[in-house]
Amino acid sequence: MARAPIAGTRKGAGLVPKSLMCLFFCMMRSMNGRGAERPERIIAGPLMGLVAMLLAGCLRSDGELVGLLTAGPDAQAVAASPIEVYRRVAGGMQRCWLGPDGPLAARYVFFAEAVSNGGGRARIALHEKARDGKRGLKAFEVVMVPRGEETLVTVANLRFAGAQGDAMAARTRAWAAGATECGAL
Repeated sequence: MARAPIAGTRKGAGLVPKSLMCLFFCMMRSMNGRGAERPERIIAGPLMGLVAMLLAGCLRSDGELVGLLTAGPDAQAVAASPIEVYRRVAGGMQRCWLGPDGPLAARYVFFAEAVSNGGGRARIALHEKARDGKRGLKAFEVVMVPRGEETLVTVANLRFAGAQGDAMAARTRAWAAGATECGAL
């Protein structure tokens, strides 16, 4: 009787990766017969497994995180480093939209982050201002991802009305490309 190969052992099998299978069996073994004496294992084992499986979905074969900050299908290529593009876009948003007299200053909060080990990936987001003044729902997002000597810029309008959202996206793309004027919002 021929035996089927174990999941993930044959190259290109496309099934469950070997590391996830090992994780699953180790989880099951750690809980085998010990649930009554150590109840924290009932929760900790599956929880750790879930976290590992979620992270495994974000890892490429070379171990680099993807999916967290990636360029979208409509990304704009800009001939500048991600740091320079970030400086341009963040400066434009702060100067034109969120400054003391800016049209978005009262209702929105600026948030930005960068992944230093990802080659300079960065993200800028505008969030609705919550009652306590902190970040609420994300309303607008710009993701910058390096590709060779250029940067891919993806702009996503998540909550602004049609014309205003379109104007914001167009202005953001212009800032990324090097424009400095504020334009109408």
